[in-house]
Amino acid sequence: MHEAGGLTIIQNPEDAEQSDMPANALQQVPEVTFNLNGADIGLTLDLMARRNAELESGVASAVRLVKDRIALLVRLVEQTKGNEATHRYLSTELTSLRGELRSVEHLLSQSY
Repeated sequence: MHEAGGLTIIQNPEDAEQSDMPANALQQVPEVTFNLNGADIGLTLDLMARRNAELESGVASAVRLVKDRIALLVRLVEQTKGNEATHRYLSTELTSLRGELRSVEHLLSQSY
């Protein structure tokens, strides 16, 4: 498959329950496209499957979901000013989310 121009994914042997199979695969396909931890393989397959499709990308879908949840959270914070405990909880969630978004922005800035 690799020689025909296809993408190849092999699990990182150090991450595998049985390291022999991916180690042998790496010997057979030294120019592997992706050498990933098991937890990343499914997400990578989803992302690669969408690259030539007319589907919303997994990333676009996730970003849209995050934006919708942020908008809801902002509305909830505004509506709970009369309930101090709930307002404090939701405000803390919003602050935490801001920190997570900064960490995402940091990761994105490293990719250029």
